[in-house]
Amino acid sequence: MNEAQRKLKMIVNVVVSASVTAIKFENEEEILMRDIFSKSKRENVVRARTLLAVALYKYGYTVEDVSFVLNVSKSAVSKMFVAHEEYKKLSRIYDLTCESVKRQIESYRTQDDEYMQRVTSMIE
Repeated sequence: MNEAQRKLKMIVNVVVSASVTAIKFENEEEILMRDIFSKSKRENVVRARTLLAVALYKYGYTVEDVSFVLNVSKSAVSKMFVAHEEYKKLSRIYDLTCESVKRQIESYRTQDDEYMQRVTSMIE
């Protein structure tokens, strides 16, 4: 597994974990990773998919990359970005889930930066 695949897997796992926690709070059906990558129209799956698209984009992936990963069109990704803002306004749980995902990804990013600095200093 290369570095890009590892980071992608980390982001997906963070989003799925945060989404499952939010769903357990709402006493609804659990989301599986395969649900997020499916064409399911269940509300919580759509919200988790939207959150994943936004997280990938904010982590540095392009719209084209996000559309490839989620197997949707670029216009669908753009619509997810618009829906993300609406979900944040309308749902406190979605907003809290976004904050949780943001904190976890920033934590991983910091750990990656520290690791890369150590490796680089060992090479020099």
